[in-house]
Amino acid sequence: MEKYFDIFLNFIVSPKETIQQIKHQNYIKFGTFIFILAILCLTGQQVLISKSNFVSAFLLNVCVASSILIAFTSWVHFVSSFFSDACNIKTSITVFLMCFSPLFFSFPLAAIFATWMPVPFFWYLIINFLIFVWIVSLFIIGIKNIYSLNKKQVYLVVFSPLVLIGLFVLIFLVALSM
Repeated sequence: MEKYFDIFLNFIVSPKETIQQIKHQNYIKFGTFIFILAILCLTGQQVLISKSNFVSAFLLNVCVASSILIAFTSWVHFVSSFFSDACNIKTSITVFLMCFSPLFFSFPLAAIFATWMPVPFFWYLIINFLIFVWIVSLFIIGIKNIYSLNKKQVYLVVFSPLVLIGLFVLIFLVALSM
């Protein structure tokens, strides 16, 4: 148990070293556990702020986050395979699942702000934005260290879906004009 707690804390504090450790051992079950707990914290935060139904919010969050994670991981692995063949998909999935660990801070902070602040929704947005930036930075660090890419390659991998989305919108607009 102490080993998993150390991995969790080290991933938040120093993700580069932890990713190297994850490359050598299989932690996919632990990553899934972290992901589900992080989604539970996110759902608790949403229920606390908006007073919605917990079960339906949790199921919706799991479905949306899992779908985005699978699509993102597939795309990153596909594009990164052009630059490097240094990683397998299990390591990528494990690291990307653990990138959601900053969501653990969302529920306690939302509870504090909902109790003590006059406008909790404003603070809810600020907390979510900062946690989103933290998660994205963990994803970028993860991509860089999993696939051993340089900065230009990492940014190409991260922003390549925007090019693809733009291409699809252009094709859609051309098809509509015909």
